[in-house]
Amino acid sequence: MKRVVFYRAEQERDAFRSLFLGAGYEVAFCAVLDTVYVDKPHWPDEYVDSVAVTSRRSLIALARDPQLLEQCRNLVGNAPWFAVGPATALAARRLGFRVVGAQYGTSAGMVAPMVSTGAKSVLLICGDPHRTELEEGLREHGVSVFTTILYKTTSVTRHLPVPTEGWAVFFSPRGVETVADDLSGSGGALRLAAIGQTTASAMLAAGIPVDAVATEPTAEAVLNAIATSEENPSQTSNHSDA
Repeated sequence: MKRVVFYRAEQERDAFRSLFLGAGYEVAFCAVLDTVYVDKPHWPDEYVDSVAVTSRRSLIALARDPQLLEQCRNLVGNAPWFAVGPATALAARRLGFRVVGAQYGTSAGMVAPMVSTGAKSVLLICGDPHRTELEEGLREHGVSVFTTILYKTTSVTRHLPVPTEGWAVFFSPRGVETVADDLSGSGGALRLAAIGQTTASAMLAAGIPVDAVATEPTAEAVLNAIATSEENPSQTSNHSDA
């Protein structure tokens, strides 16, 4: 049987498990980050006209604390939400927030759409650490950005298992950093995939070959990228950022 390991924590009703099981894979998950939720996050005192959310975990943080969720609702009202990835957008909609536009593949990809809608004051809901492209891009266009940290992540310190064959899928540069040293003895039978180009670039920078890169951060896109790589192994971007 084909095997795949996803280097992140498994989620409830995880689409990656169900889709890959249906495709005939033996599936395993390996959490690479430990998460601590912030009990009393700092909210902006001023009005915001738009909201950006870059991870589903931010919505999990809101959903687990009714008081925190109510604080957020009172602050943002009916402001439009912009989300990275369909899972994040769906989680925001389930909490009753108004998600607009497409689900963007990266936070940097939200800059132009938010500016084009006339955003002037944006609440960014995210974790610590996080990438700063969105904040920097919006501020370059004169948009005020208020960042509220809802959770903090640290790399796990324990030794992580690495398969010797099949596929390993990475979901973030932090995950790549955590597993990089353990990958050195994995052998050539293991193939490596990235959830997107940002993660693929981090893999290449760490000297880790990339056999498949998803075109968007979804289970379907990852499966398609793996299938394409298996069908055309010579056409994969093993050692380049192209």
